Amino acid sequence: MMRRLLLVFAGGFCGTLARYLLSAPLLALAPIWFPGVQAGIPYDIFLINCSGALALGLLSGLAEGSAAISPELRLTFGTGFLGAYTTLSTFAYGGEQLLSSGATLPGTLYLGGTLALGIACAWLGYALAPQALRLASGMPAWQARRLYLERLTRAERRRLRDAMARFAAQAERDEQAMRDDDNDSGVVLSDEER
Repeated sequence: MMRRLLLVFAGGFCGTLARYLLSAPLLALAPIWFPGVQAGIPYDIFLINCSGALALGLLSGLAEGSAAISPELRLTFGTGFLGAYTTLSTFAYGGEQLLSSGATLPGTLYLGGTLALGIACAWLGYALAPQALRLASGMPAWQARRLYLERLTRAERRRLRDAMARFAAQAERDEQAMRDDDNDSGVVLSDEER
């Protein structure tokens, strides 16, 4: 138990330092990356939280797809480093400061944008994990996907199959709706045009 606490502490210490050391350079680069930036918006926390979400998604995907990531590494880097690197309290405080100063639109965009992009970044990191495993191992893409799928639990495979089936069914419904719209407009399309 003490070893695990020390791992979280060490990761958290490094994550906090990384956030502190990156904050000023990120704010200085904000006008270059975001032309027409508005003063007072915490771009540093926005970028730190989104990059942390991407890294945590990638770490989770790698841990599920490979036995090479030990629970200790996941605890140190995920819970410790990324838990301290990203920050909910500073994010909430920055949003509250914007809203209370009357900057309603920027405050709302900052809060909503950070949440939406953070979720998208976490998903992207998770989705990139099989490719990262493939690149690291040098194996062909099909073999990396097969290895990744073999390590999924039976319930995870079932959820993946169900999601793929829902996606295919929705695509078929969308295609049918487009054909119906074409028929309603009086335009007749050949098979090649469809």
